[in-house]
Amino acid sequence: MQSVWFSVVIESILTRKLPNARKVISVIIVLLGTVLATNLINMDIELDWHGVFWGLMAAGSYTLTMFTSNTLATHLPVFRKSIIMLTGGSIVVFAFLFFAQIGPMYFDGLKSFYLNFTENTEHIHPFNYSIFLTYGFILALFGTIIPPILFNVGFPNAGLGLGSIVSSLELPVSVTMAFVLLGEKVLFIQWVGIVLILFAIVLMNLPSKKEKEISVAEMS
Repeated sequence: MQSVWFSVVIESILTRKLPNARKVISVIIVLLGTVLATNLINMDIELDWHGVFWGLMAAGSYTLTMFTSNTLATHLPVFRKSIIMLTGGSIVVFAFLFFAQIGPMYFDGLKSFYLNFTENTEHIHPFNYSIFLTYGFILALFGTIIPPILFNVGFPNAGLGLGSIVSSLELPVSVTMAFVLLGEKVLFIQWVGIVLILFAIVLMNLPSKKEKEISVAEMS
């Protein structure tokens, strides 16, 4: 959820305008809701700089994805732009698959290179094609194909700041699905966090007083 405030900061820099009070409050509520929804306050956490670094890099990468959906090549048809994004993502995934899983199994040089970063060889194995017969296609459809299409449709209209706040809805959805489909235990404090995130999204989408006045003027 770091991408929420990352996006608001980037939008503020690009537009050279400070975010309004309602947007700042919504970001704070989302971050607070995230802490509660993930039950962080009841966990014993020992921060490791590796985890912090890669977590921030992941948030930055996600923010960059939202930024490109919002600003770059907005004149292109949605499906064409989505295909370009998926092609770039596929190159990265296949490169990672080769250097971190398949390559080290067949090439000693790559295995030596791999062992410079970790001693864990559990992930070095042939590609498992059976995933296509179980959950592979479903994950690809809902995790890789549909999201960039919806990003490219929604972000140019919503903007980077608002869009990132709305995208935080993924956490309540994932927690709810874990509860409904997987039967995982969800604590009361986590439901409170989910409600806070939903409240922040509703708060951001409520029309301001100025917008109401403009709407009334147009109707009259």
